[in-house]
Amino acid sequence: MNVNQFKELLAGLKRNCQIVSFIAKTQVTKWKPKKECPDNPFRGKVEKITYVNGILGASYGSCVERAAERQAIKVGQDVVTIPPIAPRKWGERVQGTPLVRHTDKEGNENWYLEFLPVKTLESQFILEGKEATQDEAEEIKKYIAKEKKPPKGVVWRNYRLDNIQSMRLLGNDVVVNES
Repeated sequence: MNVNQFKELLAGLKRNCQIVSFIAKTQVTKWKPKKECPDNPFRGKVEKITYVNGILGASYGSCVERAAERQAIKVGQDVVTIPPIAPRKWGERVQGTPLVRHTDKEGNENWYLEFLPVKTLESQFILEGKEATQDEAEEIKKYIAKEKKPPKGVVWRNYRLDNIQSMRLLGNDVVVNES
């Protein structure tokens, strides 16, 4: 299935909250600053393949409300304070689908899958087209920037559709080809 067919499949999902597993390949772009690591030998040469489980089609607002309720119960509050939900900072959510459309500065349209990750099963690095050895992977990790602080609350991820290689959806394995 090509990326456009995959997009149509996702747009046509009738039920909410599909539990899925998928494999995504992305370019590693979050390196430590050049000032800190001026001789990074991996910049521009590493891709990361991630195996992820999670939920498609969940409502962000409902997830935030449930998280606030759990937190209130945890600290013994009777009143639940639900934080305001800000609009997306980029892209346009396609109503009733797990898709986000984004047009970049050059006018190119890209499609993303909005996804509530439950668990990252495995990650591996690809160095110049080949799977990195354990020693290479450890060396690569030394140059990757750490997140400043762990995110609080409900964390969503967006995966560009052309980075998704395959997905287990509705009991079927869907393989996405680039053509």
